[in-house]
Amino acid sequence: ARTLWTLVRKTAAGFESLGIKKGDRVLVFLPMIPPLYVTMFALEHLGAIPVFLDGWARRDELGVSAEIAEPKGIVTFPQAFALIQEIPQLASLSIRVAFGGDVPQTVRLETLMQTVAERGTEPVEQEDTALITFTTGSSGRPKGADRTHRFLAAQHYALNRHLPYGV
Repeated sequence: ARTLWTLVRKTAAGFESLGIKKGDRVLVFLPMIPPLYVTMFALEHLGAIPVFLDGWARRDELGVSAEIAEPKGIVTFPQAFALIQEIPQLASLSIRVAFGGDVPQTVRLETLMQTVAERGTEPVEQEDTALITFTTGSSGRPKGADRTHRFLAAQHYALNRHLPYGV
């Protein structure tokens, strides 16, 4: 837990050095691996809002999702940058972070994880958006679901009653 906390604080400082701040939305398009969680926690640590795109979405749906979310940046794997070059709403993002390889005009997530400084937690309100998830849009236009900090806390406590966490 201590290692994760340190990694989150360092990564948050790295995101902050790129210009990410409270209220900014950042697209996160990574598989369910540990760097996904470090990225999500680091952004939330800054009061920024991770926006999760559906991995099954078609290219045009990704553009619609980006248009709705109005992100400041994206965190994804190198192969995805070739895909997003064809989507104007994504290709124009100024903050581009790649995990797992070098891509021109991007910063490596691994570099942000090694930032020397550690960022303190930005205070947020219970009703502030904590994260946004998008549907695929299979029945029409993709829809974003805003999850507040209050919602995530309630979800945590409900799950904990039925699946208690061990130490």
